[in-house]
Amino acid sequence: MKPRGLLETTIAMCLMNIAGFIFIDPKIGFIGAQYAFVAIVVSITFVVLWHYWNGRNWARILVLLTGVLALFNLVALQSVSRLSGSLIVIESLFGAFMLWWLNTTSVKRYFKKSQTEILSDS
Repeated sequence: MKPRGLLETTIAMCLMNIAGFIFIDPKIGFIGAQYAFVAIVVSITFVVLWHYWNGRNWARILVLLTGVLALFNLVALQSVSRLSGSLIVIESLFGAFMLWWLNTTSVKRYFKKSQTEILSDS
């Protein structure tokens, strides 16, 4: 059974994933390349989120790593727009929450159990 909060965290990550398009900066040029890069990153992230939703432990670990990365992004606050800075703060708070929540006993058990079920089905 999926742990309480999995749906909400998945939806939140999907929304923040799409919000990544606000980091496209027309001042640096190459708008098409920026959109293409962000679209590729967003697409890859959606694949990870699909596996996260389905209880793959490797996806949980990647989400944990992005939580750490979100905290490191706070360093960039002074060099970005207010909108981008707001997103960085929101993602950092969410990342800190995910670092805690994904390491709770029941959530870890779900991802580990899902991993065991996957291996036993092979």
